Formats: sequence, C-alpha cells, structure tokens
Amino acid sequence: MPSRVPERLHVTADDSRVPPDFLGLYEIREVKVNGKAMWQKVEGADSHGVDQFISSSSLAGGGNWLFHTASATGTDRANICARPMGIIAEVKLFRTMSPHEFDGYWEMWDKSKWVMTPTLRVRRVDPAPQISGLRISADDDEELHASVKAVLGNYV
Repeated sequence: MPSRVPERLHVTADDSRVPPDFLGLYEIREVKVNGKAMWQKVEGADSHGVDQFISSSSLAGGGNWLFHTASATGTDRANICARPMGIIAEVKLFRTMSPHEFDGYWEMWDKSKWVMTPTLRVRRVDPAPQISGLRISADDDEELHASVKAVLGNYV
C-alpha cells in the first residue's frame, strides 16, 4: 500500500551518465501534474537557477514518473523516466505510488536512445524530529575553561 506523499525527496546515482543537474534534494510543490504530486529541486550539484522537477506523465504516457525541466511540465517529455516492471495488473498500484516507492528501473535519454540507469535512487527525506529541550553537560567540568562552563545547562 502506498504511503503518504513525502514533502522531500533525495536523488542519487553512481552513474556518470546521469546529469548531475538532476541529483540532489527536491521539495514538493502545491501544484499537481497529471493528478499527482510534483517536486522541484532545491539544492545539490549545480543548483543555481534550479529548473529540475519530478512529476508524472499523462495517463496516455503511462503515468510514469519523469525528471524534466519546467518547459516539459505536464507533457510526456523527460530526461529520466521510470519504467515499471511486472504485469499489467500492477499498473494501477504504480499509478498511486510516489517516486521513492518505485521498484522498477529508471531510464535516461542519452542523445538518441533510452538507457538504463541502475544506480539512480529516489529516497524520501523525513522531517527532522521536533525536540522540546536540550541539556549540555560534561562528566568532569572542573577541568573546563570558564567560557565552556558558561554554556552548560538546560535549553528550551
């Protein structure tokens, strides 16, 4: 069963053919594309003027997850595309899952053909846990400098 749509995704690959522009951290956007969530890259390799997105192709295009630029949003054009494996009965499940849950393979457009990128990974980034306080202490504070002792204690 697909999980809640994550607010942040992190994309990595150990394949030098994968453009570094598409690697890094993505955050969800309010707009939906073809009925699914869309994420925009916010940091990572060469993130100046970030114009990289992850969104869904149309149902006619298979509802696949796509990596693309802003000009291709809402179309079936992509630089990287999810390719589901398995039987047709699994297509409905594929259309409801998020990119980090995808267990097929990714392909990249390489000049004139699609090539597999077996090391490309999309992982969810969970928000940092909220803490209500912090205690800074030392086992033997007699040896500490006065400036260090000044920061010991409880913080809220």
